[in-house]
Amino acid sequence: MDIAATLLPLLTAGAALAAQGAVGEFAKSGGKAAFEALKARLAGEHKVAGLDALDRPGFVAAVRSELAAPDIAEDPEIAKLAAALRAAIEALPPATLAACAVDIETIRSDADLLIEGNEGVRARLAESKGPMTIKGNTAPGKP
Repeated sequence: MDIAATLLPLLTAGAALAAQGAVGEFAKSGGKAAFEALKARLAGEHKVAGLDALDRPGFVAAVRSELAAPDIAEDPEIAKLAAALRAAIEALPPATLAACAVDIETIRSDADLLIEGNEGVRARLAESKGPMTIKGNTAPGKP
């Protein structure tokens, strides 16, 4: 199992939910406590840095490489906390989860790039060398 591939989406989802102000629903589902406990375990026991900066460019790759450490994959407490966070996220109402209709880490194009009139599209990196259009998307549950 690729532990970084499991943990990174959970951590970024937890960070996004907290940043969106969905903390009330997230807290009710136990997500905030699970998110904070997972971050604390990773930062304290495993010395993973940058967990509070997952929404900033450049930090995801560094955190991903740290999360790939074998001792993290072997930590049963990490597995337990990740399962609790996943369950809490899955328990959220669809409207809360629908903040991002499209969530892509990297968008690349060999031509022009146009991202216009979207709600709920997020990318950490968008590169284009010619035509590429992402237009008129709306997150599910939004008018």
